[in-house]
Amino acid sequence: MMSNGEEPGPSQADINFQRTDSPGEVNTSKVESESKRDEVLGKINNLLKEHDEESWQRGKAELISERLNELLEESQPARISLMDKAVHQGFIHPDSNVYRSLMVDPFRVDDPEIYSQLLDNMRKMQHSSWKERSTRELVPTAVELTVGGYFGNYVGGVEQRNRQFYTNKLDDEVDYISLSEFKGQRIGVCVEKATVTQNLLSFLGYQSELVASTGNQFGETPQVNQDAHMYNVVSSERGHFIFDSTNPVEVINQDNKLVNVSPATYPISEQEYSDLMRGGKVEVTHTNLHWNGTETAPLESSTRVYAGPKDI
Repeated sequence: MMSNGEEPGPSQADINFQRTDSPGEVNTSKVESESKRDEVLGKINNLLKEHDEESWQRGKAELISERLNELLEESQPARISLMDKAVHQGFIHPDSNVYRSLMVDPFRVDDPEIYSQLLDNMRKMQHSSWKERSTRELVPTAVELTVGGYFGNYVGGVEQRNRQFYTNKLDDEVDYISLSEFKGQRIGVCVEKATVTQNLLSFLGYQSELVASTGNQFGETPQVNQDAHMYNVVSSERGHFIFDSTNPVEVINQDNKLVNVSPATYPISEQEYSDLMRGGKVEVTHTNLHWNGTETAPLESSTRVYAGPKDI
């Protein structure tokens, strides 16, 4: 179910980054970004109407080339590290070095295949039970499916193999790792997944921030689960949302097996967003889902704590 574009269970917020409460005063500086988002989604919507396979592939390649050229002109190579405890805004240039640790080689988000897979997933969704949904409504789930599908793992539990992968690369002559070397290896963790998410959202025209921080908590025992983590914050006229593609909503069947994932998106208030960007913490409620073969139902909720870009 996770790779075929079928409809998963509902996300923590409405599927198109729609708040369930009032976002408060809208920041008018976002207007230009939202105009670009609407323009890009409009082009994608038109492309999704194409049924001829050859025309689809040609149109997809042209759209990706045009959009990436725009993003390359707007961005510059940067250094991004999980250890920096900082925020990166916008598109990550393909020549940027992204560090999991300063003890190993960086990787680069340099594989345009991620954008092709994103559009393919949106197309599959529109030809399934999602066909009545708007293009904007497809975005969170399409991004989640693309990230998990590209790396080959939709959930965690691969930390040790990820570390070993980087260690094995230390003897390579090239001083950086291309993103394509992670493809299908089932070793993607937050550093790789959040940076790819950042570029997918930026490609679609969304205003997104990549947050690297320590002090995040994903369990009941802080001394064990105080984690360094990378995640994304999406902002629009509908408010601010934490988007954690590394730790999605898990859909579990009666045999306690993972059968699907849904995007973990959490609406936060303007004050919570402001506090987060200053290094504060935001507490959210996370709920996985149970699939009984016919429908989903919520499992017991848990608390997650997302920390801002510096220790306080």
